[in-house]
Amino acid sequence: VGDVSGGVNVFDTSSGNLVVKLEGSGGSGIGCVAWSADGKMCAAVGSDGDHTLSVYFSGSGNWDDGALYARSNNVSSAVSFVCFTEGGEGADLVTGGFNHAMFWTLKSGNISSKKGKFGKEGSIQPLICGASFKNGVVVTGTVGGTILEWDVKECKVIKKTLAHTQCVTSISKIPGGGVVTSGKDGFVKIFDGSMGNINSIEVGGVCLGVSVDCKGAKLLAGLSDGSLKEIVVDSGYVGVLVEGSKGFWAKGDAGVKVPGEGKVLSSAAACEGGVVAGGADGVVRKWLTGGGALPAAKYDVGSAVSAVAVGAGGIVAVGCGSGVGADSDVKTVEGTVVFLEAGTLNGIGKAQKDDQGGYVTCLAFGKGDLVYAGMSGGSVEVFDAKNGTFSFTVNENMSSKVVGVDVSVDGNVISIAGENGELRYMTPKGKEVGVEDVLSVEWCNGTMPWRAEMASYEDVSATGGGVVGLASGGVAVKRGVVVAHGGKVAGISSGEDVFYSSSAEDNGVFVWTKV
Repeated sequence: VGDVSGGVNVFDTSSGNLVVKLEGSGGSGIGCVAWSADGKMCAAVGSDGDHTLSVYFSGSGNWDDGALYARSNNVSSAVSFVCFTEGGEGADLVTGGFNHAMFWTLKSGNISSKKGKFGKEGSIQPLICGASFKNGVVVTGTVGGTILEWDVKECKVIKKTLAHTQCVTSISKIPGGGVVTSGKDGFVKIFDGSMGNINSIEVGGVCLGVSVDCKGAKLLAGLSDGSLKEIVVDSGYVGVLVEGSKGFWAKGDAGVKVPGEGKVLSSAAACEGGVVAGGADGVVRKWLTGGGALPAAKYDVGSAVSAVAVGAGGIVAVGCGSGVGADSDVKTVEGTVVFLEAGTLNGIGKAQKDDQGGYVTCLAFGKGDLVYAGMSGGSVEVFDAKNGTFSFTVNENMSSKVVGVDVSVDGNVISIAGENGELRYMTPKGKEVGVEDVLSVEWCNGTMPWRAEMASYEDVSATGGGVVGLASGGVAVKRGVVVAHGGKVAGISSGEDVFYSSSAEDNGVFVWTKV
């Protein structure tokens, strides 16, 4: 398993214990890893600018003696896979990615490389995945849906096979010969040793990856909606092991986004070892990030979800609103806040101000069990999450809809951010507080955006934890704007060491490490 330092951690799969931590190159994480057939070598490609290739060796094969064998800079272009070759002459491993393939030879602790030639058989294009096919031959899947066979000795393409109608997302060798592939076209396909298609299995959605068991009898397919499906090779039977979702699923790694098929317009929030989020389908879902984004619980709110927040008392607050887009297939209950138990997502209660106009745009917990709801009409309404009741209104006079709210630890100051860049500080009774009076205030949810930063952007769409989300898809932090999403940032919330950003335009959630 690669870590953020650029190193590799080797675990015992039977016990789950760490066997050895292999030193990294000091880069910014690991993009891909691969094992040699005998299990004595491991290759890892870094996420740094040079996509550094590190090869590790264990003489015993148990990896308690694992150490670095060789290391080299790779290429500046994106690298999407690494794989070892088998038998024959030539390179020992191959890396590939954006419009390139590199063939690497290991000898006496040294490593050298040669660039692959696409030639007449394969037009130059991005390579998404790769695997050893047979002695002296490696196969790679392309963004266009073809599979390219490479002669390892000559470092060139020798055959092209049309496999999928869209991008090939993964490719794995089958014990006994052949390969299995997955594609964005929703199919898992099995090929024999001559690259003849034996079987094509429709899995009911975009398949991001497929792997095969040691006997070649069963396949495991992961789909973009978060579901895992088991496929029996002989019969082609497809069974669901882990249920997915209509909306999205999030992965608890910094800077990683995994999109789904629906659209989302809500924030995601840390919740007892996982993440909770809601979407336009009206369902709040909890994912256990430590287990690879496995779904843990869900609750049907009965209304499109526009915001979520988690309190220290173990309560999840869910905001409902009509501003979630035309794709919502459930009836909206404007301005309602629903309360759920954080562990199980069982319903506790719900509340709404009698004369409330507009929908909930953002939520933040403050002192005790009070939750502060920013509204599309420009007000902030306060609810008692424990008792499920409306408490009071802070203000009603923001010039635009509220996109961020926070409260001081002592509960005496509420900070409110508007969509047009307006930032105001108020007491619970609605009295305005000057900026100079809040410079030393400690906030329950981090810090609200600083006034100068808010004034620098005209397209503010969400705020939280000292971070500004923009309608252009960027996230503004102290060091500048980070390109995050393909469109308007809909929600931002903070965890202990991270913050979450979500967007309906690319239907994804980013989990960012604070630096």
